[in-house]
Amino acid sequence: CQKNRHVLDSIAEFLHKEVPGKWSAVSNVNTVHSLVCSNLVGSRYTLQRMLSAGLCVKKAQAKLALTLSRSNHLEVRECMSRMSGNQSRHQRLDRQGVRRACDI
Repeated sequence: CQKNRHVLDSIAEFLHKEVPGKWSAVSNVNTVHSLVCSNLVGSRYTLQRMLSAGLCVKKAQAKLALTLSRSNHLEVRECMSRMSGNQSRHQRLDRQGVRRACDI
């Protein structure tokens, strides 16, 4: 998510060129803009490219995300939650909620 639409539009343009067909259009909810990649290969490729280009601010989160698998989903999710601070803390599912969502 990004508050500055211009920044996200520039990132989206770059990503559409690097990994075509994997990205949604930039969407707007209230004052926050977002860009979504719903493809695992595209997401992993993008994270690896960002790390190799010198990503600094969210480097630990990107490295953690690259370790994600079906078997460690809950552990990675909990670690990521601890790394992200208190943003959306009331909207996160706990382990039981994640399992129920997967069952549904």
